[in-house]
Amino acid sequence: MVILEHVNLQSYNTFQISCIARYFCEVTSTQDILELMKSDVYSKNKKLFLWWGSNILLTKPTFDWLVIKNNIVQKDVAKTFVPEDFVTIKVWGGENRNNFVERTIDQWYCWLENLISIPGSVWAAPLQNIWAYGLEVEKYIVNVHGVDLTTWVEVILEHGDCEFWYRDSIFKRKLKHKYFITKVVFRLPVYNPETYSPIITYGGVKKYLEENHTDSSQQVISPRYIADAIAHIRASKLPDRSKIGTAWSFFKNPFVHQNTFKKLKKKFPELVWFPGQEIYYPGGIQKEKLVKLSAGQLIDLAWFKWYTTWNVWTYKKHALVLINTWGGTWLEIELLAREIQDTVFDTFWIVITPEVNYV
Repeated sequence: MVILEHVNLQSYNTFQISCIARYFCEVTSTQDILELMKSDVYSKNKKLFLWWGSNILLTKPTFDWLVIKNNIVQKDVAKTFVPEDFVTIKVWGGENRNNFVERTIDQWYCWLENLISIPGSVWAAPLQNIWAYGLEVEKYIVNVHGVDLTTWVEVILEHGDCEFWYRDSIFKRKLKHKYFITKVVFRLPVYNPETYSPIITYGGVKKYLEENHTDSSQQVISPRYIADAIAHIRASKLPDRSKIGTAWSFFKNPFVHQNTFKKLKKKFPELVWFPGQEIYYPGGIQKEKLVKLSAGQLIDLAWFKWYTTWNVWTYKKHALVLINTWGGTWLEIELLAREIQDTVFDTFWIVITPEVNYV
């Protein structure tokens, strides 16, 4: 493990924002992070823990901090089949998340196929409680292994301790900057063609399958078939992050009370909505059924699709996506995001919040 100085983080964040870190290091094992914690650089500086930089907006030209990149990478470290129709897989946090999803599909395991083509590292899956096309990753997480950064002790948090919520977890709240995720344990069903029932009722997935699959088709509805469909849908409406600066979806979909939704539906009958969402508040103390709306549609209806402010745009195919085209700054991105939030609130009286983390 080597601690570098004055490192430009432009290639470490997908918005491609130029930012100089005072110190930078990559940890490749649990032992690395424990050793790093003993150093003066660690004890005397603020820390920023980084994975792929696919969900952050760096808001300073320089960070007089220590930036720590989780690069703990190995193949699946353990598999157990108990009972036979389920597999438990323990995966290192620095693993490429999409590669891991691809491997589960290739090995005929189910339920992560809806999360195909989402870049990032495995350790960000529980942190963000990744959600896509009707599936939340927390449903398939058994526990999370990591290092408690206050006690320097390795700790395992069971599923119930992670306080998962919609695109949220304890790691973004109470344990923010206090817990370094090293491994994640998943429990997945083994594919059985007689019982496989994929989540295909969400948005464009249902439409794509209706248009491309018939009873006479030779294609079997399998995890691979669903994954290929979703990968195709994503590629058709999202920009290539290898060619343009973006974090993809910038805002979370909002939830509203049913009475609020009824009033909105009268005024905006075209609203896309998902009924009967049962939401557990952090800690699982109470629940209620709310209606989830599409942040992308709200932004579109507020006339922000393909909206341009110098170097920063909303993407022409998906208003939820902000893109950095010609070397825009973090301030330009933040100002556009704030303008979108203000206009959506003025139009619908709905607050949309960033999914991207401002640092």
